[in-house]
Amino acid sequence: MTTLHPTDDDDNMPPVELFHGRNIRKQNPQNWLRTLEANKFKHDSDDNTRLYTFSKHLEYNSKADTWFRDELIATQKDTWAKLVTEFNRKWPAVAKVEPTKAELQQKLLEVKLKDEEVGLKVGDDEDDQVWSHVDWAQRYPFAPYSPTTSPPGPDSATEYATSR
Repeated sequence: MTTLHPTDDDDNMPPVELFHGRNIRKQNPQNWLRTLEANKFKHDSDDNTRLYTFSKHLEYNSKADTWFRDELIATQKDTWAKLVTEFNRKWPAVAKVEPTKAELQQKLLEVKLKDEEVGLKVGDDEDDQVWSHVDWAQRYPFAPYSPTTSPPGPDSATEYATSR
């Protein structure tokens, strides 16, 4: 691999935290890789520059550093595309947790405009004020019933919440 030296442009680039490869709740691997690419690479950066920069953004002796130095063979990290493939294999995208059916039902049942709140003006100042039912409808566009009426019944609300 060619030895690369920082350029004057590196001073203008924001810092990127070192990747350690553990505790994905604190450091999402895919977000880290995107941040590295966005902040340390130019659109025309060659593979050698990308590989070198990647290696220098791994926390020393961390799980990620050990993986890069000891677990990957040379042909798995001789191009940027191959390294990204191996990185994604080792640290796949973190699956987003979707709310359960019961959580959706509960959330929907909690969304109700009280009769005494109908017809009030809401907003921080006069230019920002709207009617409470309009504000409610904008905040809860998924509600299956009119803001001035009660839901047609728990079965309809449940059915709507789980069909989304």
